[in-house]
Amino acid sequence: MGRFLFVVPPLTGHVNPLQSIAVLLRRQGHDVVWVGHEAAIGHLLPPESNLIGLETRLFLKDPKGHKQGLASVFFLYREFALPMGRDSLAEVEAAIDSFRPDVVVTDQLMFSGWLAARRKGVPYVTTVTTSASIMKVWDVSDRWLVQTLAEVQREFDLEPMERPDLSPIANLVFSTQVFCGSLPRFEAPYLFVGPSTNLRSERIDFPWDRLREEVPAILVSLGTINRDRDPRFYDIVAEATADMGVQVVMVAPEDWVSRAPEHVIAAPRVPQLALLPFMSAVLCHGGHNTVCESLAHDLPLVVTPICDDQPLVARLVLESGAGLRLRFGRLTADAVREAVGRVLEEPSFQAAARRIGQSFRRSGGAAMATTALTEVAAGLPPSKLARPQRPPRDETRLACSG
Repeated sequence: MGRFLFVVPPLTGHVNPLQSIAVLLRRQGHDVVWVGHEAAIGHLLPPESNLIGLETRLFLKDPKGHKQGLASVFFLYREFALPMGRDSLAEVEAAIDSFRPDVVVTDQLMFSGWLAARRKGVPYVTTVTTSASIMKVWDVSDRWLVQTLAEVQREFDLEPMERPDLSPIANLVFSTQVFCGSLPRFEAPYLFVGPSTNLRSERIDFPWDRLREEVPAILVSLGTINRDRDPRFYDIVAEATADMGVQVVMVAPEDWVSRAPEHVIAAPRVPQLALLPFMSAVLCHGGHNTVCESLAHDLPLVVTPICDDQPLVARLVLESGAGLRLRFGRLTADAVREAVGRVLEEPSFQAAARRIGQSFRRSGGAAMATTALTEVAAGLPPSKLARPQRPPRDETRLACSG
């Protein structure tokens, strides 16, 4: 049986896709150990998980602050991924020494995972929780990241690779080539496994008796990190949907929950996967997990991206025909009302969402990812790698909404 060390950052969206994979590996008799910040991820792990907690008290706060555009991308790496990687490297190396894994399964942002694996000579597989991070879209940030990663590798006496955060063996992308479209990607061995959600546990209370079957329901979420960014967002959405004949399930800050209007069920956290089958559409920030989980349920989207990868994810939604995009910094009740109405009423959005959803359901999910990991542990090349794709350079540049 294999031994797998999962190295993850203190970010909910980067841990959730791995839950089902870890459960399947354990069901097959493999040993799985997690490495991460217990205060941030302990409650997210499957029951009876073995966690080696990182001791650092740094990097547990919102890594993105309130920056937007390319500034948010640079901030994410400079102030979060890079210092966290340096700070936790010794602890991850100690975990490798004590557990002796056959494979290190490291999140793309968890630099200490691939650094430690390379320094210790252990094969590593990267988990890619957003399609944006493998695509060549922003020339400025692409060049900066390649240069920065080269400096980090030399700092720790490693021969520089162009993108060491992408494994030379296999990279598990929680999306499909159908949704990713033809945008150019960094060259690496990818497995497009689609959403990995079927065995994910959500231990969150919800007032299920308040859901109304007779009207369409809309899930509204800005994700865990951006939830508290701008309270006006929730007022705008509540106003926009008040007379639409819909029910809204809204992930909102604590202080907003108590003043939610009658047609809104508001809570700081909701069991998103359990709720999606009861929804008719989703309004969100363009977070990769929320978008893909929504499309996996054939739900059209209204996306209002804020920072980081979200503008690119919003672009994928637009190009797929599965939804509409609104500017977060210029959001109005009229714009929200019109967009939500369109994705609910115009058949083309629902048809496109179904097409993407079908690609997700055919993708293999956690089972495909688990098979790939066990193949790597056995010293075999993964059998389901995607064919290399080298499309023409897309000169379109993206900017985050202000």
